[in-house]
Amino acid sequence: FIEGYPIPELQPFQAGRLFTPPVLGGDYRLWLGYAGGRPVTCAIAQVSAGVVGVHLVATLPEARGRGYGAAITARAPSTAPPLPAAVQAGHLGRPVYERIGFRVHSRFDLWIFPATAD
Repeated sequence: FIEGYPIPELQPFQAGRLFTPPVLGGDYRLWLGYAGGRPVTCAIAQVSAGVVGVHLVATLPEARGRGYGAAITARAPSTAPPLPAAVQAGHLGRPVYERIGFRVHSRFDLWIFPATAD
């Protein structure tokens, strides 16, 4: 996820910086997709309030456009098959999510109040 999203502040990857033991041993199910023995895509699913939340979907830039992100996203809801699943789409993911069957439920703007550099 650190490379695929990307998150430059956490690069280079160091174990334990993104997911701590409570997350890895908690309510989350982590999905990792491989191509040629190398991890290329990921997603996380969490069941809460009767919904499977699909989060942190990312694919490495060199692996995009080959269906890996779609496959991992379609697999994540199997964490709890009888429940509906929801994903918050960024501009790269939206066409993928629509193609595999997710429908737009609502849209919103995210506003950030910049920190001051005092």
